[in-house]
Amino acid sequence: MKNKILRGVKVAEGIEIGSIIIYPGYENEVLPFYILRESDKQAEIHRLSTAIDSVKQELKALQSIFEKENDPYSARIFEVSYALLEEPWLLEEAQKIIKNENRNAEYVLQKVIAHKLRMFERASSVAVRQRGVLLEEVARKILKKLIGESDTLASIPEGKILVAPFLSTFEVAQIPRNKIRGLALSHGGMTSHLAILAQTFDIPVVVGIKDLMRYVKDGQLAILDGYKGLIILEPDESTLRAYEAKIKHYSQLHDKLVDVKDLPPVTIDGRNIELCANINLPAEIKYATEFNAEGIGLLRTEFIFLEDMLDEAQQFNIYSNIADKIYPGSVIIRTFDIGADKLAPYVREDNPFLGWRAIRLLLKEKKLLRTQLRAILRASHKGNVKIMIPMVTTVEEVLEVKKLLNKIKRDLRNENVEFDENIDIGVMIETPASAIMAEVLAKEVEFFSIGTNDLTQYTMAVDRNNPYVSELYDPLHPALLRLVKNIIIAGHAAHSWVGVCGEMAHDPMAIPILIGLGVDELSVAPRFLLETKEIIRHLSYKETKAISEKVLNMKNAIEVRKFMKKVLKEEFHLDSIIDLNSP
Repeated sequence: MKNKILRGVKVAEGIEIGSIIIYPGYENEVLPFYILRESDKQAEIHRLSTAIDSVKQELKALQSIFEKENDPYSARIFEVSYALLEEPWLLEEAQKIIKNENRNAEYVLQKVIAHKLRMFERASSVAVRQRGVLLEEVARKILKKLIGESDTLASIPEGKILVAPFLSTFEVAQIPRNKIRGLALSHGGMTSHLAILAQTFDIPVVVGIKDLMRYVKDGQLAILDGYKGLIILEPDESTLRAYEAKIKHYSQLHDKLVDVKDLPPVTIDGRNIELCANINLPAEIKYATEFNAEGIGLLRTEFIFLEDMLDEAQQFNIYSNIADKIYPGSVIIRTFDIGADKLAPYVREDNPFLGWRAIRLLLKEKKLLRTQLRAILRASHKGNVKIMIPMVTTVEEVLEVKKLLNKIKRDLRNENVEFDENIDIGVMIETPASAIMAEVLAKEVEFFSIGTNDLTQYTMAVDRNNPYVSELYDPLHPALLRLVKNIIIAGHAAHSWVGVCGEMAHDPMAIPILIGLGVDELSVAPRFLLETKEIIRHLSYKETKAISEKVLNMKNAIEVRKFMKKVLKEEFHLDSIIDLNSP
């Protein structure tokens, strides 16, 4: 079928044209199940042992590759996974069942892993429960070995659009980053761990594509549109020409944007906006500095949280290394935002987005929080580190963190450890409760950073990872804009600065509104730094104030976007960027 369009959730923007290669993934129902003869038991144990050893060798090799590529996060994924297989319990338990129940290795492995995962789920420690996430993925790799399914990710031909039902953390880390042109998945959401990692590949990524595996074929020509969040299978000539023109336009725009790299992010009438970078992994600091970010506006620390909590020394080394590289710019370190879609502990919750996550979890698991705060304080000795608390809903949460922080400061003084006595503490405003209570919260902190992703989701009662309702998710809805205005007013009244670190911060139609509302800082993914700076430099602060007041009185996001598209083209002459972002 020509021009078959399948829609999903956009994760990383961009457009690519190429042939599809399908990675089938793993399905439980295809695993064999049979009874062994007595004479076959030892051979079956050997088959399982060989599969485990083979996976261990692969994990060790992958760890070494990522260490050489200066990617300590991916390297640690494989280091921790290897350590799980070094433990003797897996093979020992499996051997018992093979001998006693006469069952094949695939069945036995599933049974042993399922039992272990139930134990992890009941554990009181988050660190122990987190082991279950990696254990499932390790088991999946072993099962692939047992059923003879080859791991084709490392040998994907160059220039392909990779299509799969889903990918595990291991599989994402194994994708040849310079080979594939795009990634399309039938499962997953905008803020999943997989999505965050995939965003570092600088390719279009679309996930949650319904019926994707039903229609795709190996070798099929496709267009992956990361701006609209769709894939077009077997495009006709006119569609191909239109997208080829758009790709050419993007290339020309990118060449033009390089010219603004060394220029300041200031409006034409002199309003300076601090422009910072969001990073998920330590390796991304090089992209932030390459594009002259003024600081790190959001360091997501949960993505260095794996099989267990990194100890204080390990965390200190990571934080201080980033702080040194961005100096004299500052780095805002967000405490672990574990839970919901972000490296969720091995806990089953009916609604994890409204459950045990972020600061709620850390205040119950204070050992995790205490260790992280000590590491952050130690890394702050140059005075360019700030602390941000996520998912705040009550002022008591902030006060409890500050109380713990003050105790840690006393301990460090007694130990003669140097740190920034006046380290700034901020709140990530991402819940309606914190937005409404911003006036109260502002008296307890030095800054706000508005997390528009979750704030939009919670305010609009929309799961943006759900393709059935994702079209209702739009941060330019006047309800959101009014909340943002109130947050900025409350922050400034308490002499606190206010930034935005959600995806709204790089939306061309949102940037003039945010600046007009008085935001002091924008923090975006490194790849959006130049485009965001170009937009800022075309704006008049005086005009953006009038624009922002006008859109606050509009009825819906559609009306706001239509108006902003016209304004950006006619008043600020940003046609090229608007055309690119509104395909």
